[in-house]
Amino acid sequence: MQLIKEPGEMPPPSTTKQTLQDIIELVPNYAFREKSNGNLNIDLNPGGVLTPTLEAVGLPCLKELAQQEDPCYNERRELAVWLKLQGYRDIAITAFYRKQFKNVDTGKTLAILASLKPRFPQCSYLRDRFSGCEKCSFKRR
Repeated sequence: MQLIKEPGEMPPPSTTKQTLQDIIELVPNYAFREKSNGNLNIDLNPGGVLTPTLEAVGLPCLKELAQQEDPCYNERRELAVWLKLQGYRDIAITAFYRKQFKNVDTGKTLAILASLKPRFPQCSYLRDRFSGCEKCSFKRR
């Protein structure tokens, strides 16, 4: 499919057999699904937006944080940067927050998530607030 280059000029005939409907069907449908197959925490059927599960969070301190009803801003930030490092999109992290926590403002959350960069969580901050460091793979950080 090519667009018209000059006004009044007809585009050349298409050389592809794909129709516009075929292309529309290739666009993801943004259905939220949890990223888990039970034990491995991977998605066996890609497509759409994957939302993290509690098991997929992985780190003991962040699992404990995710089970809280209303964690503070800094705690949510540490969870978000870790989920971003795992490859989750902002909209998927927001859907996870809405499912896990109360008092989630979607607009503000998306704006804050857009400003965060993926990184490892600050263990020094989380160690003071949560347990489970002895089971964590980052316990030496």
